[in-house]
Amino acid sequence: MTMKNSGSVPNRKAFNKCISCLLSFVLMTNIGTSLLSRRVLAAADNIEFSNNTVTLSPVSYSEPDNFYLMSDSDGTIFISTSYDNPVAEITIPDNCSFDIDSSCVLKCYTSYNFDSITLEPGGTTTTSALELYGSENVYTWNSIEGNGNCRVNNHATLKFDTFNMGDIESNMGSSFSLINAVGGKIVADYVTINGYGFDDYQDAEIHVTYSLSYTTHLPLKSTVYAQENTTIYKSGESYQDDITLKVGNATKVLSGYINNETAGDLFDNPNVSLGAITTTVYYGQDYEPGFMNSVSVADGYDKSKVYFEYSKPVGTLLSDKPTAKGSGYYVRAVAPSYGTYLEAKSEWKQFSIVYLSESDLGVSAPYFTVSGIVNGKYVTGDLVLTTTTGILAGSGYTGDGTYSNSLTLDSSLLFRNGTLNTDYEIALRRPSDDATTAGHSFTYWYPAASELIYDPNDPYVDVKFVDGVEASIEDGILTGDEVVIRVGDENLDKIYINGELYDYEDPDGEDYVDIELNSVAGKTTDYTIKATDLAGRSTTLEFTLFPNTTEPLLTVSVPATVYAGDNYDVTVKTNSDGEVSYRYFDVNSDTPLAAKPTTPGKYVVSVSVSETALYYGTGDSAEYTILKRTPSAEVYVPDSNIGESYSPVVTTDSDGKDEAVIEYKPIG
Repeated sequence: MTMKNSGSVPNRKAFNKCISCLLSFVLMTNIGTSLLSRRVLAAADNIEFSNNTVTLSPVSYSEPDNFYLMSDSDGTIFISTSYDNPVAEITIPDNCSFDIDSSCVLKCYTSYNFDSITLEPGGTTTTSALELYGSENVYTWNSIEGNGNCRVNNHATLKFDTFNMGDIESNMGSSFSLINAVGGKIVADYVTINGYGFDDYQDAEIHVTYSLSYTTHLPLKSTVYAQENTTIYKSGESYQDDITLKVGNATKVLSGYINNETAGDLFDNPNVSLGAITTTVYYGQDYEPGFMNSVSVADGYDKSKVYFEYSKPVGTLLSDKPTAKGSGYYVRAVAPSYGTYLEAKSEWKQFSIVYLSESDLGVSAPYFTVSGIVNGKYVTGDLVLTTTTGILAGSGYTGDGTYSNSLTLDSSLLFRNGTLNTDYEIALRRPSDDATTAGHSFTYWYPAASELIYDPNDPYVDVKFVDGVEASIEDGILTGDEVVIRVGDENLDKIYINGELYDYEDPDGEDYVDIELNSVAGKTTDYTIKATDLAGRSTTLEFTLFPNTTEPLLTVSVPATVYAGDNYDVTVKTNSDGEVSYRYFDVNSDTPLAAKPTTPGKYVVSVSVSETALYYGTGDSAEYTILKRTPSAEVYVPDSNIGESYSPVVTTDSDGKDEAVIEYKPIG
């Protein structure tokens, strides 16, 4: 783009203003009361877009006008005259040219690729400026031109193929300034800082790939980030400050004259090397300490910072330190950069990981004792291995991969469908260096395991039939005359009934035994049936057996002779434990008497026995008579004289004495 003639600016701006006003009038007339798709107000006086060129002009040349380059969430780029309340005065594509008039400042808040930039000259207080913001925003331009007191402030990332301040000043003039401000970053393959217009801050950065040439008389405050093979030239003038140079994590301050030296040669070298290593290490070992003993570094370098990289095959880095058995592993020592030291790596060294042989464990078989086995071969739950002193045991099935002198084998994993799981591998470890054997099945380490029988279940003991019908125990009670109790277990050993050993015959082809029990009429029987198996498991069943309910025996009798007034008993004989009740009736009446009769007459005694758990209710009666007694009586007449009165003396046991009638009859 050619330079604009500063003397022609007012005439051109006046012409543009007239055209803008005319366009605004036409648009408002045609649209009527409808909304405009783009705001056309005062901005039409100072923003133009034509032929892919954006022209920014001030409303008044006495005060600077700010313009804002921004973008919507959908990526649409627009120019606004307000930062706090941005409105798209005009939307533009990427790669436009910008003509920024004097007294205009374009503040950019979105990444943008400028085709060309022209900063128009102005007076001492009306300069044009380009300000770049946003730590994540990247800006580029193909060319920049101008003349006079203009500036570019960079608070973002300004990216070039080649950044040559002298070339920029030749287009802009000696009054132009490019400021790499706080947060600013200049990124280029080639960087040349000369002339007078470059200024920067200590919090700014310069990233260079191939070469840096610094010959300006101004101090370079930006930190320079370079590659190891970047060429550095520094003129070494007395007025120059030192340069802070970073390569990776290494930092060095460069003073004096530097004549096209590569950046890597300006730093210290850790000189890391990996000497002879043990080419065969054992599975489970932490072999890095041994490798570290073979590492050497330059004097002054902190060896504790060295770490290892692994590869298989060579050159294909592994994300983790290899731990699996195998050959063809490679290792190299890495000395990371820090301070003034660059990163350095040693040559690759090959090694293999092998299992420890049993003969190198340092102890002899048997390697452990086993607890949890019953009667020599039965397993009911988890097994516990206790190792011989001097070794540890572990298994991938334990979950955490730890090794200890006590290893619990989960029976649900050790056995599958009752069969020993040969995939359940156990390995032994030498605790002195964690060298570990290959994993083998339990039977490999413990041959007797092949005879183990897994019995995870208790014996089955429950009622099967009651009087020929399937039944179950309810609230600890069974009622019936014939009961069948079934006892089942593949490894059944003993059966006890009420503490007495029950003698049974081995079931022919069956894994259960049926026990028949008979109830006793009119009597309950408590049973405790216990079954044990060869694995030491047991089950106990307790219940009370009731016989079926039956008709009880009942007889009612009264003494053959009952006299009035006697206290007689009604004799009731029954085998029921029910409640006995009595009622008395006159033989000619159905109405119960209020009390047991004692007066002469004919009576019926009715006896009822209530129903119980063992007997039905029942009743019976007996008829009887209460008799009057025959009294004894004596009459005594005392001697008396004729004519004298006398009274006979009556002696009797009858209660009718007071009503006795005395009759006199002559003798003969």
